[in-house]
Amino acid sequence: MYILYLIVWVGYLAVLTYIVLFKGTWDNTQSFIKMLQQSEGITKRQKVYLIPFESTRIFIENWEYAYAKWNIFGNMLLFLPFGFLLGLVLHGRKGVLTTLFLGFVTSFSFEIIQYLYAIGEFDVDDIMLNVLGAMFGFFLCEIINRLVKRTHL
Repeated sequence: MYILYLIVWVGYLAVLTYIVLFKGTWDNTQSFIKMLQQSEGITKRQKVYLIPFESTRIFIENWEYAYAKWNIFGNMLLFLPFGFLLGLVLHGRKGVLTTLFLGFVTSFSFEIIQYLYAIGEFDVDDIMLNVLGAMFGFFLCEIINRLVKRTHL
């Protein structure tokens, strides 16, 4: 069972990395690889959002566009499996704190990579939404675990 769990984690993290860093396109992946191979360095950096809820406010003001909805809900949905997978092996307060910490570190790392390699915007709101998604996933797993335990009693 441990091997299956590990395979699922590796697969999930690979898909998450592909979506977050390369926006789910092979062209972006190839561009990034070419950029790393060139000695000229990094192209123009994107905007940085350091004020909490600044970008979220912009997306809410432009709610009619699909990108706005995807940015808010997508950031949470992408990390929901992260918390759920942690919830399979971690429980209680230790699980909550570990999910919170690892969700933050993982999301922050993605944002730093996007900024350093100019492949996306650094956005503190993305970090908050990713961590929120991880926590939702963890609590969803906790609820399912409790329901399963109740039905087996």
